[in-house]
Amino acid sequence: MSAELNPRKLNDVVSDPVSVNESGKEPLPDAVRPALTVLPPASEELPYIRPDNPYAIRANPTGPFPECYAVLDSGAYQRQSRFDWLGTRSGHLYRKIADSSPQGWRPVWLHRSVIGCPKDRFVKFFNGDERDCRHKNLKIVLTREETKK
Repeated sequence: MSAELNPRKLNDVVSDPVSVNESGKEPLPDAVRPALTVLPPASEELPYIRPDNPYAIRANPTGPFPECYAVLDSGAYQRQSRFDWLGTRSGHLYRKIADSSPQGWRPVWLHRSVIGCPKDRFVKFFNGDERDCRHKNLKIVLTREETKK
């Protein structure tokens, strides 16, 4: 008998102070921070793509774009919810991992992590909503042009 892992509460985000703000600066106040403009609000066509979905991963609330979120299926949620995700202006979620670059870290994108996309490939979102990171909505493709078809 397999017990399904209960999704954590959306506000219950584990904060890693090193990955949240390496510069030591306080996050920008809402009035100064650029607005998230690329992704549209949740639509009636895709009612499950909402920040209150039980399998939604939200960006770290102290990060630069805390309003970002993505919806995953239950298996991917169980694997990815243990990490601290940061949002971008375009609405994508990423986490930082250490490497030997001059920055000392590189991004791991949530949608690429969910589907296991190699570095030389791209990810297509079938329904066009980049917040929908359920496995059935993602496909690995060879070229960037294929992501737009």
